[in-house]
Amino acid sequence: MTQQQYISNLHDSFVNFINYMLTLATELIMLPQATDYDRREFDKVKLMLKGNDSKSIEKELSDGIFSRSTLDKIEKLYKDLTDFGLEHIHESEIWKMFVKQMCYSNIETRKKDALVRLEGIKM
Repeated sequence: MTQQQYISNLHDSFVNFINYMLTLATELIMLPQATDYDRREFDKVKLMLKGNDSKSIEKELSDGIFSRSTLDKIEKLYKDLTDFGLEHIHESEIWKMFVKQMCYSNIETRKKDALVRLEGIKM
C-alpha cells in the first residue's frame, strides 16, 4: 500500500467515524429517556465533532498531509470525546451507550485498517 492510499484510507475512516458519531448523538437525544440536560450535553459533543479541530484534521487528510501534528490532533479529539463521555457515564444509560458505541466504532475501524494493510502486504 502506498502512503497516499494509507492517507486516503485514514481520511475515509476519520470522516466515517465523525459521521457515525454525529448520527449516534442525534439518535440518542431522540430517545424518550433523554433529558434536557442530555440534549444540551450531546449538543456539546456535536460541536466537538464539527469543530475546528475536526475540520482541520479532515482538511489535512484530504490534502494528503499526514504528519505527527495530524496524529496528535486525531488523538486529542478521540481522547476529548472519550473523556467527555466518561464524565457523564454515571448519569444515564444513554451515556453508557454513547461510550460503548464510540469504543466499538474505533475497534471496528482498527480491524478494517489492519485488514487493508494485510491485503497490501499480500500483493
